[in-house]
Amino acid sequence: MVIGPTVSNLRDIPIRPQKLLFDASVLRPDGKGAARYVHCLLREYARLRPPDLEIVVLAHPVGKECIADWDNESIWDEFLWIEVPFTSEHRWRLLELPLRARALSASLIHVPVEAPVGPLSSPFVLTVHENPDVRHRLVEWSELSVKERISYSITGYLTPWTARRADRVLAVSQAVADEVSAEWDLEPTRVSVAYEAADEHFFDGSGQIPALRDVRDGYLLMFSTGDPREDIETVFAAYAAAKPAQALVVAGHHPNYSLLYSAAQRHGIFEDCHFIGRVPEGDLPALYASATIYLEMTSYEGFGLQVLEAMAAGTNVIASNLPVLREVAADGAMYVIPRDAEALCNSINMILIDSKLRASLSKRAIARAQSFSWRRCAEQTLAVYRQVLDI
Repeated sequence: MVIGPTVSNLRDIPIRPQKLLFDASVLRPDGKGAARYVHCLLREYARLRPPDLEIVVLAHPVGKECIADWDNESIWDEFLWIEVPFTSEHRWRLLELPLRARALSASLIHVPVEAPVGPLSSPFVLTVHENPDVRHRLVEWSELSVKERISYSITGYLTPWTARRADRVLAVSQAVADEVSAEWDLEPTRVSVAYEAADEHFFDGSGQIPALRDVRDGYLLMFSTGDPREDIETVFAAYAAAKPAQALVVAGHHPNYSLLYSAAQRHGIFEDCHFIGRVPEGDLPALYASATIYLEMTSYEGFGLQVLEAMAAGTNVIASNLPVLREVAADGAMYVIPRDAEALCNSINMILIDSKLRASLSKRAIARAQSFSWRRCAEQTLAVYRQVLDI
């Protein structure tokens, strides 16, 4: 008589999947930043179907609508989705998420954005897209409301504390990994890098943007959303000096369009600019592909996803000479020192005049963009989960 399982039949006993609780509360209709990261990771998880993980997704009701709008394929049936009510981000992660995690008996929690998280009863992984301290230093505090100042202070003080408690920190670039390891006193062995990527549809941009149907022969493209890192003054000054025949398209929802308009008028380029506001997710590949040059003038980035998306479309890119953008774009872009309007003007003219340079830069851009993939990012992230869970 055999008591209990033998070594041979142990292999036949099914392994119970570990429960991963994925905080998808950042999903928003604009599809930028952490929302794009969450969406693309979940899509790849649905395709990979990891047998050792039961994935439970916590999302606001609008999150389901976002993914339905962004993808033709459905990923809903692959996970258990739990809708959570709208609340402040700090209340959600500091108070409500820990309670949900305990109630659901999570084996592991993934918080996919740098943010303060309350004490958790389970191991957790934290994704860091950028150092919020650097971004906050660029903000004019005198222009912030009391509520915004409190929120910024909570993020600045408690995010490093959260990262030090995390079982593993995932950074989206080596530059961010090095930066937060040093500033937040993290052991380098607990920080891993999993690069983001340009989504598949950016490699095949086609179609026309309704707001730009009257624009012919390409255009220069930039985004402006009121982010303090953006350097619209340098772009406008360089464009005014270059005097290109092509229009300047300014995309993105800006909280104060009068500031953009007055800056364009001050540089004498208002009539040459097209301010088209927020562009729907589905139109972004065509927006990039129809541009001759994409301009990314910024004082700080954690990865530079828009740079990579423009490169995937084969668009020539001129970017700020930042270590992280060189890490990501490599030889697929041209670089200028931030706030150097003369250098930017010269780079614009070089690209517009030299057809061979445009073709060469486009070819290198596509090749570089193809070296990143969301599938690889998902596989590397799953590997981190398994290391933390020891499975």
